[in-house]
Amino acid sequence: MPFQIDIVSLKGSFRSVHLGRKVHFRLVAPSEYKEAQKRYPVLMMNDGQDYAAMQLERALTNAFSDKSITPFIYVGIECNQDRMYEYGTASSPDYKKRGARRYHIPSS
Repeated sequence: MPFQIDIVSLKGSFRSVHLGRKVHFRLVAPSEYKEAQKRYPVLMMNDGQDYAAMQLERALTNAFSDKSITPFIYVGIECNQDRMYEYGTASSPDYKKRGARRYHIPSS
């Protein structure tokens, strides 16, 4: 019985020196990505922890099957309770101190 792969989906994490924590992410790509010999544009999104709540798997599957849309790779970066302090602004934290964490390099 043949089967069809709609998307390639990976979950992982890395240690961020600047945020001082493990950052979880999800990568989703069209099914042909594994065999392709070309580059793909990347869509990076904050709040990757909301992947299920935003029904992104369905939205991405639909986008990848629509031949009028250029194939791309989705990367969702998960935030934690300190999310407003991790976003950062162009050059410094804003007046509410949002983004302050971006400029803090933990010692170690």
